Amino acid sequence: MFPTLLSVGSIHISSFMVFSILAWMVFSFLFWRQLRNQAVTEEHIYQLMFYGTIAACIGARLGFVSTHWQLFAGNLWIRIFTLWIQPGLSFYGGFLGGGAVMLAMSRQFHIPRSLFLDAFTTGFSSAFTWGAMAAFLDGSVVGKNTALPFGVRIAGYDGMRHPVALYEMCAVFIILLLLYLVRRVRKTSLGKAGLHALWFFFFFSIAMFCLEFMKESRVYFSGLTFNQWVCIGIFGEAVGGLITWGGGKEFLKLYIPKAYTYVRMNIGGLYAKFSKRTAE
Repeated sequence: MFPTLLSVGSIHISSFMVFSILAWMVFSFLFWRQLRNQAVTEEHIYQLMFYGTIAACIGARLGFVSTHWQLFAGNLWIRIFTLWIQPGLSFYGGFLGGGAVMLAMSRQFHIPRSLFLDAFTTGFSSAFTWGAMAAFLDGSVVGKNTALPFGVRIAGYDGMRHPVALYEMCAVFIILLLLYLVRRVRKTSLGKAGLHALWFFFFFSIAMFCLEFMKESRVYFSGLTFNQWVCIGIFGEAVGGLITWGGGKEFLKLYIPKAYTYVRMNIGGLYAKFSKRTAE
């Protein structure tokens, strides 16, 4: 859809482009500032941002193509490389692609995973609101029909629709507020470095999973959308990190011994080791 904010001759500047660039700038600045404050060299930070941005763009496009292959089947494969002809990006494709490359590079640069995760989460959580605003103005996130008074109309769709992108913005704001209040009231930084990231993605995955039920989607696998499966993966890793590295194991052992036994027998193998290694 790409509603136009400004036109200069044949050049059209869309709201989606403006807010997407703002989201990238916010993420880059906060990510850079937090790692710089942890004495990470600026050369390494810039390399993380540069290659992470490229990987996110490629991942976002490939994620959309893989879940909407019918648009590119037959002799239309050339449209994969022509975003201006067949637009479409996957948020979670970009998130996974960029995040995976940056996480791998952080190990190469000997940056502690916990510091990287906290810096990444700080930038991501703030930039997410700008990205959600881009999706809302563009109408690329379509909610299901609603009779609520704050429903919105989206070009090409009948009736009033849930403004899901605004719901997502509010959800992230509430999560950040809760984490801030915990630090404020308990006078703590949530313990070890990295715990802020784990708790954020724990609540983020739950919120985004639930909000997916309000979206129009044609991409389902075993009754759930592609995005919901990604949220399950994020939730699982956050839980694994909290249990094996964030003190959750000791809490369960002390207060809920039966749950501790179940976790030790079912989650304590390769999955838990991977979660712990990711957080370190």
